[in-house]
Amino acid sequence: MNKINGYLISFIYALFIVLFLGTYEIDLTNEAKSGDIIQYLYNIEFARNIDFFQAILYFFPSVLWGSFLYLIAQLFSSEILIVNFIKFIIAFFICLISYRKTKRKSFILLILFSTLILEFYIGTLRQGLSTVFFLYGFFHSKLKLKTIFYIFSILIHPIILWVISIDILAKIISKINKTFRLGKIKISYRFLLLIVVPLLFIFFLEIFSQNSIILNLFGYSDGRYSLNQSTGRSIFGFFIWFLMLLIMFFKKTLYKDEIFSILTLAQVCLLYFSFESIYRLLGSAIVIILINAINNKSIYNNLVLTIFLFFTIFHYSVFIQFDKL
Repeated sequence: MNKINGYLISFIYALFIVLFLGTYEIDLTNEAKSGDIIQYLYNIEFARNIDFFQAILYFFPSVLWGSFLYLIAQLFSSEILIVNFIKFIIAFFICLISYRKTKRKSFILLILFSTLILEFYIGTLRQGLSTVFFLYGFFHSKLKLKTIFYIFSILIHPIILWVISIDILAKIISKINKTFRLGKIKISYRFLLLIVVPLLFIFFLEIFSQNSIILNLFGYSDGRYSLNQSTGRSIFGFFIWFLMLLIMFFKKTLYKDEIFSILTLAQVCLLYFSFESIYRLLGSAIVIILINAINNKSIYNNLVLTIFLFFTIFHYSVFIQFDKL
C-alpha cells in the first residue's frame, strides 16, 4: 500500500508541476522566464533534423541526453509537449525518491516545493534528469547498480561528476574514521573535514580557473560558468548556507551521509561569491541534504530545516517580486 501511495502522490505532484509550472506558448514571449526554454526548443528542433550519430557527436559528452533528445524528438511533433513531458518525468521521480527515503513524510512539501528543486531540477531539464539518476545511485546499496546509475547521470550531464566525487570523498572519510587511529586516538570526522575541505577547494579552483577543455567535459560551454571576481550575490544566501554548515559540523554525532552534506555546503560557501554556477552544484545535492536533516532527528537537524524554510520563504518572495513564478 505504501508503494502505491508513493506512485500516486508522485503522479499528482508531476501533473501539478506540468499544469501550473509547465511550458506554454506565452512563456516564450517572456525572456526572463524562458531563457532555458528557448535553448531546449532549439536543441529539440536541431535533433529532429539530423541523424542519430550526428546527435551523439553534437551533444558529446552528454551522449545519453543526446540520444534521449533525438528519440523523443522523433516521437512527438510539439516541442513544448516534449519539454513538459521531460518535466513530468523529472518531477515524478524526484517525488518518488523523496517519498521513499523520507521518514517524516510531512516534510516532503519542504523538499518538493523548494525553489531550488523547482528551478534546478525541473526548470533545468538536463540537470534534473541527470540528478534523478544520481539520486538513485546515491541511495542504492549495491555497488554495481550504484555505478551504473552514476555513469548514466554523467552521460546526461557531466557536471554531476563533481557531486559524485564529493560522495566518493565522503565515503572515504567515513571509512578512514572507522579504521584509522594514532595510537589510542581515533581520528575524528571534523579533523578530516578541516583538512579535506581546503584541499577540495584548491582542487576546484585549479580545474575551473583556466582549463577550457575540462570545463567543456563538465558541460560548461558558456562563459557565465567560469570563475569570476564577483557574482553580485546577496550575502543573505551565503549566511543561510554557512549557518547550516556550522550547525551540521558541530553536531555531537555525524551520520555517514551528513559528511556528504557538509562537504557540499562547504564548497557552496567557499565559492559562493566567485563561481557563477555554484547553485547548480547545490541544486543537485539539496534533496540529499534535506533528507539527511529530516531523517536524523535532533535539535541540530531541526534547526537546519527551520533555516532552510526561512530561505525558501525569502526566495519565493523575491521570485514573486520580480514576477518569476
